Amino acid sequence: MKKKNVLSSALVLGFLPMYAGGFQVNLQGTERTGMGNVAVGIKPSASSLFYNPGALGLLKGSEISVTGNLIFASTAYATLEQPTQNAYENYTTHSKNPIGTPFAFYGVYKSKADNYLSNFAFGLGVFTPFGSSVKYEDNWAGAAVLQNITLQAFYVQPTVAYHIYDGLSIGAGLDFVFGGVELQKALPINTANGSNANINLSGKSKLSLAYNIGIYYQAPKIFSVGVTYRSMANVAVKGGKVKYSGVPEALLASTFEARKFDASLPLPGQVSVGYGLTFERFSLGLDINYVLWSAYKELKLDFDKPINKELTSVSKRNYQNTFIVNLGGEGVVIPEKLFVRAGLYYDMSPVKNGYLTPETPDSDAIGTSVGLGVNLVKGLNLDLAFLWTEKLQRKNVAMADANSLDGYFKSRAFIPSVSLSYKF
Repeated sequence: MKKKNVLSSALVLGFLPMYAGGFQVNLQGTERTGMGNVAVGIKPSASSLFYNPGALGLLKGSEISVTGNLIFASTAYATLEQPTQNAYENYTTHSKNPIGTPFAFYGVYKSKADNYLSNFAFGLGVFTPFGSSVKYEDNWAGAAVLQNITLQAFYVQPTVAYHIYDGLSIGAGLDFVFGGVELQKALPINTANGSNANINLSGKSKLSLAYNIGIYYQAPKIFSVGVTYRSMANVAVKGGKVKYSGVPEALLASTFEARKFDASLPLPGQVSVGYGLTFERFSLGLDINYVLWSAYKELKLDFDKPINKELTSVSKRNYQNTFIVNLGGEGVVIPEKLFVRAGLYYDMSPVKNGYLTPETPDSDAIGTSVGLGVNLVKGLNLDLAFLWTEKLQRKNVAMADANSLDGYFKSRAFIPSVSLSYKF
């Protein structure tokens, strides 16, 4: 890779995770997490505001829910010259990530009175479907691509649903999307005293809009089905800050002149279909999700001043649309008191061969989960879940237009989740 490309791509790659499939966070409800993230076509709850707003019209009353998660994640890396190992512990470099803390809050009002409002449900949700923290050793093989990054994306979604007639409900929500990113990476330059030279980028995205619509039908007996569409959100950082450390003054004046950057990229839309079967003591759900990642063609950064004589840097991504398949079930141990859950999913990576990066060392992922639901007192419920996800080992030989990194990558994460909900 030529020096000019190294300097510019060091900036390009760092912005990626805010929009990447590898950093999509599907942890918007503990009850759903315990069932392998099955949510679209099964019985409604407050978290349906995110998963399928159409189901809210069939709630039996109002509900408030708060969900918290802890993500313990790590990525392992080995160069192409090293022998590959299937054992995760045998890799050369491991990221040391801070603990991720995605959360979700839902408040849904559904009148129990027999009046003109009884068929309506009104809700507000706040959740974090994108975000991560990744930290590698300062001098690892890919330090010029990334040393550490922290990012968050917040969604605020007011929602309304309407129960059309027995068993059929529709709903829609408007998403207000905002967030921020901060990253650091090494610069491949020589300093007089041998110290490290780094670049730091940080910025907050402008407010952008998206929408979430859904329909849900509960048949008179055991069958239910749901369909949802979540739109793409165009998000942008304007006037993000570019800072340097350890860079000689002469290079700051001649090569590293940029102090601000702009970037704009899509968060993908998604179409989901879900099916449910509910028996007296057991329920089962299946979701099929089609994520429209092909909207992500390239990543472009515009600088206020040149970096190595370049005002613009473009890195091809050429993502492809993918499927996520979720399967899960719930068993009733004590009616209305104690529930057990389990599930699994298969998540296909949108990243093509040659376009893997340390921020999104993405590959097909397998997730398994277990969960427990307890009614503490009348109306107050505690849900617990544990999710383990393993991304398959993947070899990357970087494409010239991707400005990526050669090597073997493998990632894993385990995630405990807890939520409290009150129904009234």
